[in-house]
Amino acid sequence: MRFFRGNARGVPQPNNINGQWGGGPREGDQDIATLKRDDPQVRVNQQIRARQVRVIDENGVQLGIMSPWDALREAESRG
Repeated sequence: MRFFRGNARGVPQPNNINGQWGGGPREGDQDIATLKRDDPQVRVNQQIRARQVRVIDENGVQLGIMSPWDALREAESRG
């Protein structure tokens, strides 16, 4: 997150000495996905919270995109 100073009229001004607007991330910045992540572990089976998952079988063949519930049912039917 970047903060800008405003002038007397409240118009945002660049926040660095050279008067340039900052570009890209700065050293030490973290993306939002990293900040939100509580546990770095991979979620499997009933731990999955996504609405849809891409399902790949044991041979690497893509079975499609489906709900986690349908994916678990498919996995159980395959043994």
